[in-house]
Amino acid sequence: MERIIADCVNYIETHLKSHWTVTELAERYHYSPFHFARLFKEITGSTLATYIRQRKLCHTLYDISQGQPKQQAALDYGFQSYSGFYRAFTQVYGCGPKVYLKIHSIDKPVCPNILERGQVMYTKTELIKLITTNWTFPAITSITPLDTEHIRHQVWVINHDYILKKGQYDELDKHARICAGLINEGIASQEIYLTNKECPILQLDAGDFILMKSLVGEPLTMTALFSEKMTLYANEQGRALAKLHRVLGSLSSDLIDTYDLITTLENWALPETTKVALQWQLDLPSGFADALLSKVNTLFPRLPQQVIHRDPNPGNILYSGTKVSGFIDFDISVKSQRLFDLCYMGTAILSHLTKPSHYRQWPQLFQELITGYHQEEPLTEEERQAIFPMLCSIQMIAIAYFSHVNEWQEVARVNRENLVYLYAIQDEFDIRLQTM
Repeated sequence: MERIIADCVNYIETHLKSHWTVTELAERYHYSPFHFARLFKEITGSTLATYIRQRKLCHTLYDISQGQPKQQAALDYGFQSYSGFYRAFTQVYGCGPKVYLKIHSIDKPVCPNILERGQVMYTKTELIKLITTNWTFPAITSITPLDTEHIRHQVWVINHDYILKKGQYDELDKHARICAGLINEGIASQEIYLTNKECPILQLDAGDFILMKSLVGEPLTMTALFSEKMTLYANEQGRALAKLHRVLGSLSSDLIDTYDLITTLENWALPETTKVALQWQLDLPSGFADALLSKVNTLFPRLPQQVIHRDPNPGNILYSGTKVSGFIDFDISVKSQRLFDLCYMGTAILSHLTKPSHYRQWPQLFQELITGYHQEEPLTEEERQAIFPMLCSIQMIAIAYFSHVNEWQEVARVNRENLVYLYAIQDEFDIRLQTM
């Protein structure tokens, strides 16, 4: 199936100027339009219509940048007129083509290589054979794929009690070593199920896999988090992160990469966010990037560094009742400023909000996260001063990354709006910090 979709992507790329329908495209591969569209989205992350429109916009813009008359370029790729192309472009990119080209430099479009993404679809029979061949495992009664739309790897729940994950060897190995270190220190973590060859990671030509015991607990929903128990949950989450940091800080960081946050911001995230702010006309303070960079260079070098989780989003924090039962997914853990995790925890919650009432409650929730953490592991004065700059820095890293990934444009939009939101509540935020 992956090769069929890869061939389809190549076909689309070489026939963008031709006249054909989605139905004809599906028939080319002997599928119904509905079934083919569903499979295309599962593998690429985009709907067929969205993908085709994006590729046409991309190629039209490039041809215009190379000097082709804009009306002719629009007609070549199937737009009824240049004004039709202009409206479609503005809807996707937030500004007109002329403004976009002034802000961004663009390269000749290259056809995406779907096969390089490593997203292979497995049948239940294939997974059963994979597990029973390589692990001594009880009878398999159920295999349930997790929703991979917001998960970096392919993940399946086996018999309700085990997790099978496919990923990159280095990341899976890091996760296994950190989990073992936490267990040795008496912290609940995912126990790795060794292969028949006594290895934590199964290495195959088709990819690398890890099998582990599930932790007790479930992630909190936003409805539960923003209930009458909000301060209780938030304080507990802050305390739990501090306890996790206490143990992570004692683990050897020799095999953990150091994340150079300052260089990442200075050389990439801030310049990219500045461009995006112009592109989408974001309501941000004048000179926001320079002001933030000044605080980053002043405060961030003085912040305590250690091994951190790096991705403590709501889905990676499990609760049993009102208590955190554990953290999962240490695949991208790094050595960096510990404040990053605390602030990321706050921005990750922010990115899941949809109700106006939750946005109004978020400052109080985040204040309680900080309070809980501080009660277990006191923050330094530099960390307290760096909280707001760190929140904004995390948002800018997300904006810089997701803005250039076609299937994550909705996530990019949410992060743009949340950066504007943070600056809008900065005064309230500063007052709350002063009262802590």
